[in-house]
Amino acid sequence: MRRRSYLAFLALLSVILLLAACQQQGNQAPTVQITSPADGTSVAEGNVVELSATATDPEEGDLSDGVTWESDLDGALTPDQDGNVKLSVGTHTITASASDSLGLTASDSVEVTVTAAVSTHLVSNGTSLSLVSIVGDEIEVVATAEIPAAGLLAGHRIFNVIKHPTLPLYYAASANDCSIGTEWCWGNGRIDTFEVDGDTITHVFAFVEDETQTEISCAVEVVDEDYVGQVGYCAPVGMVFSSDATRLYVDDDELDGVQIFAVDPDGVLTFIAEGASTSDHGLAIDPTDTYLYNGSHVIDVSGDVATDLTPGNNGNATALVDLDGTTGIITTYGVGTLAVLDLVDPTAPSEVDSLAIAGTNSTRYFDFLPSLERIVSVGMNVVNSVSFDGATLSLDDTYNSPGPDDVQYRTVSLSQDGSRALAAWFTTDTVEQPGGVDLFSVAADGSLAQLDSIEFPASSRVVLRLQ
Repeated sequence: MRRRSYLAFLALLSVILLLAACQQQGNQAPTVQITSPADGTSVAEGNVVELSATATDPEEGDLSDGVTWESDLDGALTPDQDGNVKLSVGTHTITASASDSLGLTASDSVEVTVTAAVSTHLVSNGTSLSLVSIVGDEIEVVATAEIPAAGLLAGHRIFNVIKHPTLPLYYAASANDCSIGTEWCWGNGRIDTFEVDGDTITHVFAFVEDETQTEISCAVEVVDEDYVGQVGYCAPVGMVFSSDATRLYVDDDELDGVQIFAVDPDGVLTFIAEGASTSDHGLAIDPTDTYLYNGSHVIDVSGDVATDLTPGNNGNATALVDLDGTTGIITTYGVGTLAVLDLVDPTAPSEVDSLAIAGTNSTRYFDFLPSLERIVSVGMNVVNSVSFDGATLSLDDTYNSPGPDDVQYRTVSLSQDGSRALAAWFTTDTVEQPGGVDLFSVAADGSLAQLDSIEFPASSRVVLRLQ
């Protein structure tokens, strides 16, 4: 009896195994396809990577909810509710896998590279320059260097920074801020040079506009006796290099004109001459190094002599642009109008379009993508997102500072892809004028959203993307 039961059990087991084998033989494996990220995607450290995939089984249908993820560098991955993960620096093989109820498995893989965060911008803070990075949606200060303190008064501020065309040098124009306090007004003007090497910044040398510079009129101007410690009235602001890097042209706020400096192969400055007139600070230079543009106002600088050539609307910010193969200008007329002009005749800029933006000091400075599809300008309490279609400037969005104090957004810089904007600012509620820098996202339609903000003890007037 026991033998018969055993034989019956074996027979039943054989049938079960045979049926399972037949079922397994007829079963087909699922298929998996990664829909995000794309193969070869590269992102900066700190940014999220969206993971999504479809998994389909011929017998069981949609298995997408059961997809699991793995990185050959980071191991098993657990996306958040939006499907996002953050990956370590390096090149990852990301694999999505799915299994059916009978254990057959399929997978798909893509390669994703995460690059280390690098210093992306220079930001001024009173008399210092800081290297900052955008890490994901946050701002991080990496390193800071100061202008040497000797001879500086409490109201000294950096007003502008530009890069040398070929050397890893950045030139910072600074002076006493005439708009704050009663103990100084301009003066102690200087142009300091900093070197940036990776994530380090170092002060290198300076050109000081003091009484030894007898050919510079503002440097030897007699100072009010109440301004103890002030030397001259020089206030360098706008700056532009010639294309061959042998000349630096500077707009001075006391002179309301142009100073011309020679630049030697090491980047050292020597004053040459001054002249012409500029009521605002923006300077750009034509490709032949013959004409300076202060808005639509044209200045001839051939022969190292600055001479007013064509009157026009002075620009608080001015830059050359490519208008579909033709050289042009983008500028702010004063502090309220953005304009695009062509330079078909380099001595007579012709307006393509202009856009008046409502508000007080509503658009002083700007940055833009080379295509002009995205322009971001800043002013008092506002950050503006503007687009240009080749003929018309359009205001797409405006961010208004929530207050309660007035915020002077003074300069702005776009990331290379135009998806982020950093805006330097300061408040006018105290003599110290504390400042900082705000980070904004810029959507494809121009919509602005504030992501992060950091504060400094003194005003921030400059933010410049590293080249």
